[in-house]
Amino acid sequence: MLAPAIASFRPVPRRRLGGIVVALLLAGCAAPRASGPLPAYSPPASGPDATLLVRVTQAGSRYVVSAFQQPVSCSGRRQITAGTEHEPERVSTRIAADRLQTVAVYFESADHRRACEVLLSFEPARGHTYLMRNQMDGQQCGADIAEVGAGGSGRAVPSLQRQRRGQNLADDACQPLTSTTLPGTARPQGGAASLDDYRDLLPKP
Repeated sequence: MLAPAIASFRPVPRRRLGGIVVALLLAGCAAPRASGPLPAYSPPASGPDATLLVRVTQAGSRYVVSAFQQPVSCSGRRQITAGTEHEPERVSTRIAADRLQTVAVYFESADHRRACEVLLSFEPARGHTYLMRNQMDGQQCGADIAEVGAGGSGRAVPSLQRQRRGQNLADDACQPLTSTTLPGTARPQGGAASLDDYRDLLPKP
């Protein structure tokens, strides 16, 4: 079941980035050109932060989850996790809080011929925990973000699906924001976010 923010798969030009075919596509956009392996994401060394839990659900296709050093323009892409596992991937990291953040998920189809990407901007609060769920069904890929607590309940947070621009990973990846206010998102399909796989990572009551 796909999340509210979705993108359709598009044909993939055969360009590779760090062993993963580059095809960070959104509807109406061309594939960006490869510019070398993605640098690894590093959590903030100081300042207010929040916890980001990342879950990837897919059918053995390639995927990349990333964040950006410049979340408004979507430049300075940094890789949080990537792989081809058939089982859902579970990752926990920290992100800077009390300011805009942009995260992205890219999926490539199992035959390596099509791919799609969803980019979401949101503003995490200091000390809070967020779950980014990413999934694909072969025709579309989707992502949503929910704020979660020690009890395991989930609450949809305001987020904005960004539109991509440019054809080079060194370019500013996103179209300019048209508003400084993020709209509220619909509750993810399926109701509250499930955190059964993250009990050991959640803050203790």
